[in-house]
Amino acid sequence: VVATALNRPQTRHDNDGPFFDDDQIARKDIGIEKLIPVAEPQAAANNNWDISDPRNKNVPYLSYDPVSYLGTVVEQVIGSRRPRHALRYMDAHAEALKRRVLAGSGMAWLSDSIVAAELASCSHMPVGGPEWQTSLTLVRQARRSWTTVLGDIVTDAATFYPANI
Repeated sequence: VVATALNRPQTRHDNDGPFFDDDQIARKDIGIEKLIPVAEPQAAANNNWDISDPRNKNVPYLSYDPVSYLGTVVEQVIGSRRPRHALRYMDAHAEALKRRVLAGSGMAWLSDSIVAAELASCSHMPVGGPEWQTSLTLVRQARRSWTTVLGDIVTDAATFYPANI
C-alpha cells in the first residue's frame, strides 16, 4: 500500500531512504512485508525459472510499471545484476500481476502477504534466492508540530549540555 498524503500508510524498503525528514515528520513502523520473486510451480519447474541460476535465459518477466513505486523498488532489487528475464507483461497493480502468475504466464515480484495463501497451498513458489528479495516497511507518518520539534531540540540540548540549560 502506498499513499502520498500525510497521516496515511506509506512504504519504504531496504534500499530506499525515508520519504520525509524524520526531524519534522513523526514516523511509526506498523508492519514489514517481503517482496519476493514468485511463479506458478508447474510452469517454473517445467521451464527451469530460477533467476538465481545464471544459466537460465528468457524467464518470462511480469513487471510493475517502472514509474510505479513497486516498479522502482524492484529495479533497485535487480540493480546491476540483470537476471536473464524477458519482459512479457507490465502493469502497475500487484493483483493483475498475481493473476498472470497464477495463469503460469511468468514470474513477478509480489508481496508475501498478497501471495501468502498461494505460497501455503503451493500454487505459487519462489523462483529466486534471498538475494532477490527485499523488505518493505509499512510506515505511518504525521507532520510534527513546531512545539514538538522545538521541545525535542531543547531536550537534546539539555542532554548534551546540562550545565548550560
